[in-house]
Amino acid sequence: MSTSKITITGLPGNEVAPGNDTQLPSQNYEPSYQYSALPYPDSIRVLVLEPSADEEGYLDGKIVEQRLSDDCTELGYNALSYVWGEEKNTHEIHIEGHQLRIRKNLDSALRHLRRRDHPIRLWVDALCIDQNSLNERNHQVQQMRTIFSSALETIIYLGDLMGGNIEKSAWNFLERHAAWAMNQNRDADPGLPAEREKMTYFRGEISDVEIEILERPWFKRLWVFQEVVVSKILSIQCGDRRISWNDFCKALLLLPRYHDRYGLSYGLSRKVDVVRDMFQARWRYQELHDMDHLLPPWRSLIQTYNLKHNMLNVLDVLQIARKLKASDPRDKIFGLLGICSGINVNDERFAIDYN
Repeated sequence: MSTSKITITGLPGNEVAPGNDTQLPSQNYEPSYQYSALPYPDSIRVLVLEPSADEEGYLDGKIVEQRLSDDCTELGYNALSYVWGEEKNTHEIHIEGHQLRIRKNLDSALRHLRRRDHPIRLWVDALCIDQNSLNERNHQVQQMRTIFSSALETIIYLGDLMGGNIEKSAWNFLERHAAWAMNQNRDADPGLPAEREKMTYFRGEISDVEIEILERPWFKRLWVFQEVVVSKILSIQCGDRRISWNDFCKALLLLPRYHDRYGLSYGLSRKVDVVRDMFQARWRYQELHDMDHLLPPWRSLIQTYNLKHNMLNVLDVLQIARKLKASDPRDKIFGLLGICSGINVNDERFAIDYN
């Protein structure tokens, strides 16, 4: 099992990434880290991110190889569901003296997921897949459903907190209606919602969530649909604030005015519809795969629309996700096959091939 050391620094040259006021000398590193070939058909790579009490400090870790068939608690990992972003690769990761470039949103995610007390294991597509190898991309995308369904938890990262009052109010509202919220030690704290309930300023309303949270690019991307549907446990996070996905859905989908045809504007109701479609597809997928124990007990209170026995039929899934965006048009198919009933992703007729 090979390992590699990772250090994330600022922008190249004399520029420095926001929140990172130091940078290792670039002359100490050789360019272009080379990935080793994965040895087994079910091999993946996992990032082991080292702890730090300094959020602005370098991100240190290692990349290890493991097999999806390995049944060992110590080899568990969390998967990251996020949007790459449109900007170029402006941040660097150094791996044993070599460098890889990553985008700003991933740099932000790693900084806000990093623990203060112990390492964490993460599967992150931009780091754990050799993006320059078309054959490896084909192979790893073929395993995407298994990668996310095998994760201990999938963390949805929506991006940085920008510091606005609406954003602050939106998260205060969500945390007030959650069973737990993430504290400064990045633990799930069941006492925080009660603390938020005592607030007199920026308490927030559902409209703040609609304006600030549902506008995030993550809710418009196609690949995240499958990631949500197949994951066992989900949480959703902006910056350093996180709650469970089920609590997020509950706050939105049990809203009385969402089920009143005159209660929301068409534009706002469509935003909530995206969450509803994900929730219902996940509901059906869990029922079909003997994962009923993961379903929230309040689901029966939700007014359903598309929840029918065959809603994961390939044509129904294509229709549900038709407005979600993909950078590569082939992903409009590749990104959905893993959740479609009646589709055997191991059948060579459905092989992922970016050629």
